[in-house]
Amino acid sequence: MTINDNFDEKIIKFGDIDSNANHNDIGQSVAQKCKSYVFNISNEKKLRIIDIPGFGDTHGTDQDNLNMEEIFSFLHNIPYLNGICLLFKPEIVQLNSYFHSCCTQLFDYFGENIRDYFIFCFTNARSTFFAPGNTRKLLNTFFDSYPAIKIPFEKMNTFCFDSEAFRYLVAIQDSIDLVPNDRSEYEQSWSRSVTESQRFHDFLCKKRPYRKNIEWRSTQDAQFQINFMIRPILEAMRNIYRNILLHNVNSSIKLSAMPTNSLSVICYKCNRNPEKFDQFWILPDHIHNPLNMVSLIFYINIFHSKRISHLLIEYVV
Repeated sequence: MTINDNFDEKIIKFGDIDSNANHNDIGQSVAQKCKSYVFNISNEKKLRIIDIPGFGDTHGTDQDNLNMEEIFSFLHNIPYLNGICLLFKPEIVQLNSYFHSCCTQLFDYFGENIRDYFIFCFTNARSTFFAPGNTRKLLNTFFDSYPAIKIPFEKMNTFCFDSEAFRYLVAIQDSIDLVPNDRSEYEQSWSRSVTESQRFHDFLCKKRPYRKNIEWRSTQDAQFQINFMIRPILEAMRNIYRNILLHNVNSSIKLSAMPTNSLSVICYKCNRNPEKFDQFWILPDHIHNPLNMVSLIFYINIFHSKRISHLLIEYVV
């Protein structure tokens, strides 16, 4: 943040380091992968917010496509959702070029009825008096490109926030001298954001769940479910055949599942070399373990022309 009359810049950090958040590279998505945060609302209710990688990354559309694939892979195990939050700033000049592709993929994955679960959240909204600003006009023009899909964009599903009051409190804690008269403005901003947060909470709790295999049905989701079934089915077949061979020779092999890092992918195109364990030859899965998302894109684009040959995995045997 900038301080004093000379507008000197000072970096202020708050909280523990989160390996899933990248605040150092401007233009890149802060969230590196999907992560859920659970808040206790009452003894009977919990609110789960899933933070996902953003779009418009400096690494280009390949990174955006990979982020979308990560999102759909994460949602595969989610039985229902109550809303999809689309975050914007209120005074943007033009929409991100990937936004059209993002919406198209959302409709393909969730079905067209997901439009009724879109929630529009505007950050840094105090400068526009907690209103959507010029971004509203851009969004309305954009939604006109979907004439067959009426996307609701109203006060009821629109929320405006500003986090400047939080930044003010963190700066005070870090012994930064700020203008005392600004305190009342930050207090008003805080109160307004709290009111919007409560309205957001009430809106979500009253929303009927969008359930998988009921409202949530699409060809793309079916493809994801089938793809995720392939590996366990093949492993089960392989284990049955292996156990038959082991039984015939009165022997055994101990198999252990080991977790992988969040970016590991199994490759179905790489040549696999058999490895010998005692009297048996086993054909292991070929795993790519890039250091980061950029490396993963390099693996997929350079070594293989089709990304369908790769599947994000959580374990190896």
